[in-house]
Amino acid sequence: MTGKEFEILMLLAQNGGRVFNKEQIYDAIRNNEYIFDKRNMTSYINKIRKKIESDLAHPRYVITVWGVGYKFNGNHNGLIWENTTSRPNFNLSTRINILL
Repeated sequence: MTGKEFEILMLLAQNGGRVFNKEQIYDAIRNNEYIFDKRNMTSYINKIRKKIESDLAHPRYVITVWGVGYKFNGNHNGLIWENTTSRPNFNLSTRINILL
């Protein structure tokens, strides 16, 4: 997971249940190297889902609120990091709880 992907995931997880539109997410994680583009944010969300969701057609963690934005569904436990090429497996829900 890239740094930006992790920042977005942490933003959503730390504010579980709160809906963020794409521009709010961008404002929270931006730095001067990026220009806001809704398609870029959609791409980040899709990449995050590919790494944490077991069923992309029915996401359980990063939820789309149609016409509004995205939120983190904190009602599920056992989210496992699947990218073992750069980091070991760990329980992301535990990691999120530690950071909160």
